[in-house]
Amino acid sequence: NKGRVSDETREIVMRTAKEMGYRPNAVAQSLKRRCTNTIGFYFAHQKGRILDFRNEFIGEVLYGAQQACAEHEKHLLLHGSYGSSDMRQIADEITNGRIDGVLVFAPANDPVVQHIAQQKFPAVAVADPVRSLPSVTIDEQEAARLVVEHLKSKGHQKVFYFYNWPAHEHSAVTRRKNAFIAQAQKVGIEIEEICHRSEESPWRPEQLIDTIRECRGRFTAGLGWADATAELLWGACDLLGVRVPQDLAIVGFDGCYGKRQPRYDLTTIRAGWDHVANCATQMLIKQIEGEEVPGETVLSVELLQGQST
Repeated sequence: NKGRVSDETREIVMRTAKEMGYRPNAVAQSLKRRCTNTIGFYFAHQKGRILDFRNEFIGEVLYGAQQACAEHEKHLLLHGSYGSSDMRQIADEITNGRIDGVLVFAPANDPVVQHIAQQKFPAVAVADPVRSLPSVTIDEQEAARLVVEHLKSKGHQKVFYFYNWPAHEHSAVTRRKNAFIAQAQKVGIEIEEICHRSEESPWRPEQLIDTIRECRGRFTAGLGWADATAELLWGACDLLGVRVPQDLAIVGFDGCYGKRQPRYDLTTIRAGWDHVANCATQMLIKQIEGEEVPGETVLSVELLQGQST
C-alpha cells in the first residue's frame, strides 16, 4: 500500500511475484471485502437425479439467471442434492460465505431451504414460491382464465387436467391444477384430474396409451400440466389414431421452445421462465445490497394458440 513501503521495495515485490507466477487468493480477497460476486442456484426437485440441462424449463431458467448475472458482473454457481447428499452439509456450504446469496428451486419443506430461511441468508425462490422466502412466480389464475376461456369459445364442456408423478411435489402443480378447476367451474366446464404415476424417465407416448383410451369419448379436451406432458399425450393420440384436435384437443403449459422447432404445434401458455429467473436474480442482488424486496412477485403470462385446439 502507498505510504507504507517505498516505491523501490514495492517494485521488487511486484517483480518477484510476477516471476513466481503469484496469483491473489480470491477467497481471501472476498473475505476482506465481504463479497464474492458469486450467486448460487440451489435445485432440489426430484432428489437423487442429476440436473438435466436438456430439460427446456431448466435451460430457460438458467438462461434468465445468467443474463442478470452478466448484467451485474456476477458469477453463477450451481448446487444440487444427489442421492445420499447430506442436507446439512449442503446448507452449510451455501451459507458459509462462498456465495453472497442463492436462488432456490425446491419444495418449501426442503431442509436446506428451511436452514437458509432460518439463517436469514439472502435468498429468492424461483417459479415455485416458498412462503419463508421472497419469491418470483407467474400468475396461475390468469393462465387458467386464458386457457378456460379459449376452450369455452371452442365449445368444450368436459376436459381433464393431466399431471405426472413425481411432478406433484412441485407446489406449482397444485396451484395450477386448483386454478384450472376453479376457472372451469366458473364457466360451467366439467373438469377431472388424472395423475399418471411412473418412475421411468424419460417418458414415452406408449406409456399414456391407456390414459388416452380411457379419456377418448369421455372428454373433448385435455390439459397437460407442462408442454412435455401435452406432447406425450399428443404422441399417444397419434399411436391410437385419435385426431388432434378433432377427436381430442390438447393444451400445454410453459412455452419453453427457445430455438427448437417443436414437434407439435401446441396451444400453450407462454410462462416466460427466463424472465421469471431474471427478475428473481435482480431481486436477489438488491437483497444482497441491503435493499428491501417484496415477499412475492407475480408475473403475467400469455396464451399461444396452436393447432392442437
